[in-house]
Amino acid sequence: MHTFDELRDKHSKFVYKNYNCIKKNNVYEISFDFEIEGLASFNPHLVVPYNRDVDEKILEQIVFNIGMIESISYYKIACPKVVEIQCGTLSKSQQDWWKKLVK
Repeated sequence: MHTFDELRDKHSKFVYKNYNCIKKNNVYEISFDFEIEGLASFNPHLVVPYNRDVDEKILEQIVFNIGMIESISYYKIACPKVVEIQCGTLSKSQQDWWKKLVK
């Protein structure tokens, strides 16, 4: 069993690498690519039915932010000191929230 500090020291970075959304047969197939360096990679996915098209820009923002929400579950495994987002951008208020979380 490791302590909180031991986990943070051993696994110092959480990376949100990528997301993907494919429209197929009236569903969006969404997947995410996360990694806690030195521990594991995670590739959760979900399927969301749709009945009308969504503006691509809005859809991208929604999927990216679903990934940010999903990432919290994986981040909690080791609570790394660094959260690196490689596939999108955060607003100033979102950045502030994450900075407060990872202290």
